[in-house]
Amino acid sequence: LKLRAATFNNFGCMDKRQGKLARALKHLRKAQKLEENLGLQSPSTSANVCAVLTALGRFDQAVVEAKTAIKLLTPVLQEAESVSPSHRSPEINRDIHLFTVCWHNLAMALRQENPEQPKKECWDAFQNAIFCSQSHLGSEHPTTLAIEKAYLDALQGA
Repeated sequence: LKLRAATFNNFGCMDKRQGKLARALKHLRKAQKLEENLGLQSPSTSANVCAVLTALGRFDQAVVEAKTAIKLLTPVLQEAESVSPSHRSPEINRDIHLFTVCWHNLAMALRQENPEQPKKECWDAFQNAIFCSQSHLGSEHPTTLAIEKAYLDALQGA
């Protein structure tokens, strides 16, 4: 079942890239259901659901999924902070990257909820994304640069 869940997650990602958002969400929800049946919750599935929901304009639900992924990844980040970067496993580095992206996704979903007057929570999420990205990925990492650009664009649009 775990492999099936991963397969549905991958199908959802592929569908999203092809612009088939409703189908992507259907596959991702199947992955979540299988994970639930296994007693698991995958932060990457929640992050992918968040991205699809944001693309569909369902921002309130996207916020919930982003917060779920962040909650699931927080212990991983706390563990990673106790290990020097050179000794981190590839899985930990992947999770740190995902954690950063989830903060960014949360900020973007919150911004889209109310583009004329973003909530303080939106700006806090951007700050968390930038801090995490700069601290763990580096100031020149493409993800850091993309998040900083999104933040500056949001500030100019606010």
